[in-house]
Amino acid sequence: MKRISLPTNWLAVGLMLLVGCAAQPVDETVTVTPEVVYFKAEPDTVDRNETVTLSWHVNSVETVNIQQRYGSYKQSPDREYNHLPAEGSLNIDLTRRDVEGAETTRYINNVSFWLMTPGEADSPWTPGNVFLAGVGVTIRCSPETFFFGKDPYLYSQVCPLDDPQHVQSIYQRYEHGMLLWRADNSTIYVLRFRWVDDKRQDGTALRFSNNPIPPEEATDNPFGEFLRANHLHGIVVELGAAVEPPTSYTMTAQDSYNDTFSNAISYMTLPSGDVIRYLEDIYTAGWRCMVCAAP
Repeated sequence: MKRISLPTNWLAVGLMLLVGCAAQPVDETVTVTPEVVYFKAEPDTVDRNETVTLSWHVNSVETVNIQQRYGSYKQSPDREYNHLPAEGSLNIDLTRRDVEGAETTRYINNVSFWLMTPGEADSPWTPGNVFLAGVGVTIRCSPETFFFGKDPYLYSQVCPLDDPQHVQSIYQRYEHGMLLWRADNSTIYVLRFRWVDDKRQDGTALRFSNNPIPPEEATDNPFGEFLRANHLHGIVVELGAAVEPPTSYTMTAQDSYNDTFSNAISYMTLPSGDVIRYLEDIYTAGWRCMVCAAP
């Protein structure tokens, strides 16, 4: 066998190439996770329309955003505070005002604040942001309560918007429900009965806003125009025939929000003195007897 000798300079070049390859840096992307040192609201319980101070400190981010929210997490934020430093504080006036400075719909139960940083959204409710932390502020109930706090069901802790109101109203019973008109909000409520074990109970409901009925027409047929205009609506059809004439009376009413500003919750008296609760949510509406005589 013939032995082949390599020049010494070739060996040196090969060794240098091997060393050079081993010395090349590895391209690795390092992901830094934001660290929330603290995010707090002080005080965390306030009277209506007071001011709170938010303070925060987040490591490993350049800026943060804060969203101010009321009600369901599916709702859009009421206010946004963007491009804030990673550490800081902010005084928040909880009085809701429109662009002209007039007071608008009030916070009555609580306000939530979401701390975020710009980035790929980790939720469809926070586009363009990554959620870091949340904090809530509870609002004390201030008005006198008529039936709020006495409801044995889910809504017993909801604060009313204002003190109880005495409202001019009209009521009429039907075979399968009743019609109710309130002068203060020009609304007709269609309240249909539901039957459980052959007993009449609460049921489905619907409100038709902007249906003014002048008080002087209450002696005739105050619901006539409304029934003619909506005679094909399912909930109106299912009322059946009237079983008594319309009755004008003074209602005791107190209103609030159910979860969001657009969903109503109201307690109202009937001419008999019965108390009912009318409730809306995102998907439906209904009513329930709170204090009702046996049918």
